[in-house]
Amino acid sequence: MRIRSLAGVFALAFALSPAAARGQANEIFHDRGNPSDIGGGCGTYASPIVPGSSDTETLRFRIEYDGFTSQARLYYTTDGSTPSGVLGIGSGTTQVVTGTYGCTFTDLSTGTPQTVDVVSAAIPPQPGGTTVRYIFEAWNTTGTRIEIFANSGTCATCTACQTSDCADLFQYTIPIPTNTPTPTRTRTPTPTVTPTFTVTPTRTATISPTPSATPTSTATSTRTPTPSRTATATRTPTLGPPTATPTVTRTPGPPQAAPQAIGIDPFVTASSNANGVFEPGEVVAVQPAWKNITGAPLPLTGTATSFTGPPGAVYGTPDAAADYDTPAAGASVSCNDTSNCYALSLSNPATRPASHWDATFTETLSTGDMKAWTLHVGKSFTDVPTSQIFYKKIETIFHAGITTGCSPTLYCPSQNVSRSQMAIFLAKAIAGSAAAIPVSGVVGSTPYNCVAGGSSAFTDVLPTDDFCRHVHYLAVQNVTLGCGASMYCPNDLVTRLQMASFVAKAMVAPGGGPAVPLTYGPDPVTGLSYSCDTGSPNTHFTDVPATDQFCKHVHFLWAKGVVTGCTGTTYCPDSDVARDEMAKFLGNAFQLVLYGP
Repeated sequence: MRIRSLAGVFALAFALSPAAARGQANEIFHDRGNPSDIGGGCGTYASPIVPGSSDTETLRFRIEYDGFTSQARLYYTTDGSTPSGVLGIGSGTTQVVTGTYGCTFTDLSTGTPQTVDVVSAAIPPQPGGTTVRYIFEAWNTTGTRIEIFANSGTCATCTACQTSDCADLFQYTIPIPTNTPTPTRTRTPTPTVTPTFTVTPTRTATISPTPSATPTSTATSTRTPTPSRTATATRTPTLGPPTATPTVTRTPGPPQAAPQAIGIDPFVTASSNANGVFEPGEVVAVQPAWKNITGAPLPLTGTATSFTGPPGAVYGTPDAAADYDTPAAGASVSCNDTSNCYALSLSNPATRPASHWDATFTETLSTGDMKAWTLHVGKSFTDVPTSQIFYKKIETIFHAGITTGCSPTLYCPSQNVSRSQMAIFLAKAIAGSAAAIPVSGVVGSTPYNCVAGGSSAFTDVLPTDDFCRHVHYLAVQNVTLGCGASMYCPNDLVTRLQMASFVAKAMVAPGGGPAVPLTYGPDPVTGLSYSCDTGSPNTHFTDVPATDQFCKHVHFLWAKGVVTGCTGTTYCPDSDVARDEMAKFLGNAFQLVLYGP
């Protein structure tokens, strides 16, 4: 790192004029029209200068001051639009190419030795007539992340260019092929036929002893284009094996890597808000994590394909490649460790394709291991904006099937939770799904059947109530036996104290109250401990002492990281519980994740 000042850090220049660019303290320089070598034997700025339709276009960028950047991306479009992107994630139709730091040299041309990194990026062949437009970005991944787009190199104050809007735009057009190849092909058959006549008599003399008939049949069979076609057919099997080879390579053998987790939307960019939820209209970074389950280091790269979802939206893959480096045996690694992850994009249709909108893509590793990842799409409820403090938790319990909202488009976040709603929430969380909750059974010695004409163990819960089976399931799981003799009080609101009793017992179901520890800790994750033993109390919340019958329930949730209280040291046990808060409690208690394996 050779940056002398902070001003030097922010003054990256990207110029068409070498003189202008080299006037900056720190610069990225690219001149696709200059056929000369960049320097240090590192190649030319563009190769070839005018690519044909079958040519890969290799572009190189000169970054002065070695070590200033560690990541580089080329953003390009082929549809006439202006490319844009940030931190490796393109937007719109922009495609992304990861730059390769492959050459470093010391430049002495300015009189002062200056170390230069040369980054290359390759754009695949494009059809004739296509105009390719591209910009370039570089940034560092250590310390305070500084992301800078190259500008024109003519800035007077050298302020940072931190959006793609101020990056220099370069472009080239693929020439449309002329008709020149046609006459070339026409001439080719003529010499091809000539040797055929020469070869035929030679074969005839060897095969047939009859001298007179041989020349006659030779002239007839001189249509030995048949052998020529045979030669063409010979190429067909040649193409076969290469196609089969990769397929065979991926198929055999046991798995070598196992999926562990996936991160979504971790960076604030021009097209994403870094809230950890994939939302319509965003281009987000997607960061899977895998574990090496072999007994040796394992080089891993990945490819994303088949990104799709319900009809009505456009699903894009701006960056379909990821790198996991070489994790050691038994080690887990994320592509974020190499800063080379996937980028996926999603349109924002006027009509949401589905209330519960999930998209999927397939990741294939270089080992052949595959994983179909499911990506929930946020903004599910019109009354829960992305700025809502419990927004992600609400999306999480919705995705997990614990809630469907209070209507198809609303969640009613500020509505207080009733005991009937609490039964629905917890029954689904314990059972794993609504379908797993039985319609009939026995509570104690009392049978129930939650269908029309059936029976209920609670006088205030009808067999036809939509929460009937949920209430009875909680009773079977020893979470609650109601609010009194054969009553459940489904319309009563739940206080924070009652919520703690419900949730704590649900977490240890079917153990019931006795399974909630009176004294606990330290928790292996949070490190928190408590004692609600009145003989040796150790409580955190000043308003829930050891003498409170719900002390252990409240403090169990606290020690497990489910609740933090209404202040640093108080719990506010008599306050009602709103639906948005309940989403947090449920998500934490049952360790629900929005995105995962």
